[in-house]
Amino acid sequence: MSEEAVSDAQDVPADSKTINFTLNLDRLRGRITNTLGEIIERVSIAIHSLDRAPDGEVFLDDVAYRVLVNSEPVLTNKSRINTRGWLLSVGLRDGIEGLLGFLQEIRFIAGLIRRQHASGPIEIKVAGTITEVFERVKREELGKFDYLPLRERLSQISQTVECDVPFQTELLSINQARNCLTHRGGVIGAEDVKEDPFHKTLIVRYLAPELIYIDSTGMEEVLKPGSIVRAGEVELRHQNTPRVKNFELGSRVDFSTQEFFDIVETMRLIGATFVDRLVQRSQELGLWRDLSATKSS
Repeated sequence: MSEEAVSDAQDVPADSKTINFTLNLDRLRGRITNTLGEIIERVSIAIHSLDRAPDGEVFLDDVAYRVLVNSEPVLTNKSRINTRGWLLSVGLRDGIEGLLGFLQEIRFIAGLIRRQHASGPIEIKVAGTITEVFERVKREELGKFDYLPLRERLSQISQTVECDVPFQTELLSINQARNCLTHRGGVIGAEDVKEDPFHKTLIVRYLAPELIYIDSTGMEEVLKPGSIVRAGEVELRHQNTPRVKNFELGSRVDFSTQEFFDIVETMRLIGATFVDRLVQRSQELGLWRDLSATKSS
């Protein structure tokens, strides 16, 4: 658990019998949003710049040569493809790792909520600083969670939070694309098409956030950058539209900057949905305290 998600806690003396933790879920939600937002920004800018850079000699220092153009002193179609794959690989790796760290905290908090509801205050036979106590509780609760495959981690979270994993199919397919980019240079291999062996295709599923414009006659239109909204009585509606991208055996994984944005945004939506479920569960069990109301009073 990150310290920023914990408030109202002090060091625990050896003779203390009670300690109260206040877990700030809004901070947790904000952290996953900021983490994934930074990844979207870094990778999108890099891919955008790479796509628009002309072929030819690249005037960069030796380190930048090795990182950006794979030791080639000129930007060619080959080095452009390789670099694009590397950028996507790093971006999806960072996104998945950020989400996994977040899901670990979700699993931990859900476990604490379940334990307190089942048996009341949690007994902790350790004294020390708040960090030492918290880490002890965390180790006891999580066990070998971090060593489980992604699918098993999601299953454990689902049981602990007592809800279905939001968009599990999407997340598993995104993770498979990440595996391919990281371990096979983005070229689809037999390991990547196990979910669709008949067509021998990796199917990457994700959600695209869209803003729908509805005019006074009921006509609907998806707003895009540069869209003109006509004056009058209108309605705007947000929706997440399912998207699919197929990669055949032997082809190369590739995403546009918009597709990459949508994929990472899908990860953020998964995290936010889990936080909403934790808030709901805490309220159902009488363990929820509205910090905003406390501050305003």
